[in-house]
Order: sequence, then C-alpha cells, then structure tokens
Amino acid sequence: MEGKVIRILSDTELLINLGSNDEVRYGQEFEIYEPGEAVKDPSTHESLGTLDYIKAKVEATEVHEAFSVVSHITTDTETISKGGLAAFAQSSRKVTTRTVHSLPIKTDQIKPRNVKNKEIQIGDPVRSV
Repeated sequence: MEGKVIRILSDTELLINLGSNDEVRYGQEFEIYEPGEAVKDPSTHESLGTLDYIKAKVEATEVHEAFSVVSHITTDTETISKGGLAAFAQSSRKVTTRTVHSLPIKTDQIKPRNVKNKEIQIGDPVRSV
C-alpha cells in the first residue's frame, strides 16, 4: 500500500492520503522514504532494486475514510523489579537493547547513500510496512 504525505500538522503528526477506504488500521506502520538509487550486481549487472532512504517509521494514530494521522512512536522495554525476590516480582518489565557493531571492511570501497533531502516534506512517498 503506497501513498503520500499530504500535510504536516506538527513535529509529531503528519497526514497521509491513505485511510480506511484503503484498509488502513489503527496502529498500522508506515515508512516515509526517499526513493533511492538503482543497485546493480557488480558481476552480472542485474538490477537488484533501489536503495531507498527511510526518513521515518510512523504508525496510524487516527484513521479516517480517505486519510490518516500518523506519528513516530517508539517503545523501549526494560526489566525493572522491586523487592528482595525480584525474580518473582509481579510488576516487572523487560529491557531490549540493540547494538550496531562495525564490520571489517575496506574503507576505500565505502560509497554512502545519495540522499537528496533527509527532511520530511509534503509529497514524500509513504508505504505500509
């Protein structure tokens, strides 16, 4: 499902031109992106698709017939327990931490993404995740 950003309501809310008529559901996730450059296999020269730049991941917080309000929402989880028997505590949360590690690469072969505009703007494409 693909659409566009049609209005910027604030720095936390956008309108997209997809709604319940397009089967959008509350909580559905979308990516706002900039279409990227074509990627080709260096051996076969076969087209492998495009390297799109994801500007933001958002979710539908209000769904109307022809449009939706979307917001960028993140959820952090961690384990917090109280008392001496922390393992048996009824009110606990789990912690999830992700770390990105460097790869052993040839630095002279780095070719960064060719991003024209990192800021979200009216007309940016949107797709469901």
